[in-house]
Amino acid sequence: MRGDSVMVTNFGAFRRVRRERRSARNPQTGGRVTVPARNVVDFRVAPPFRRPGT
Repeated sequence: MRGDSVMVTNFGAFRRVRRERRSARNPQTGGRVTVPARNVVDFRVAPPFRRPGT
C-alpha cells in the first residue's frame, strides 16, 4: 500500500488505522477470547456534509 489515506474531495477521507490486540468476551459461552491486531478503515466526513453542532 503506497499511502495510508484516500481523500475524496467534498465527500470525505478514508484512512487506515491499526487496532491493537485485545481481549473480548464470547457472548455464547461467556469465555474470554483474544482478538488479534488488525488494520481497519476509518472514514472522516468532509465539512459540506457535517451537521451543525456535531
